Amino acid sequence: MAEFGDDAPALDEVIRLEDDGNSIIVTTPEPGGEIASNLAFIAAACVLRETDAPATVTANMQTTTAMSGSQTATWEDIEVVWSYAAGVGNAGFNATFAVVG
Repeated sequence: MAEFGDDAPALDEVIRLEDDGNSIIVTTPEPGGEIASNLAFIAAACVLRETDAPATVTANMQTTTAMSGSQTATWEDIEVVWSYAAGVGNAGFNATFAVVG
């Protein structure tokens, strides 16, 4: 298992349950950086695995860049919107998983 050390953000800064349990927000907390962004992506990968997301969703998420803009995928009763942001503010990986229907 990777050791991220003192530079790693708290878990509740990376992933949180919202909307009465109907959504999961995964975000790279400010000031961003490689460690925080990697933790956000790892958290999203766990959500993808636990929700039985199709391999195509994971593959698309892995190949998205900041230039791609926001991307969306839906499977069963779950929708995810994700993006990579570069620069100031909330730079890094961000995803919102929501129950639809």
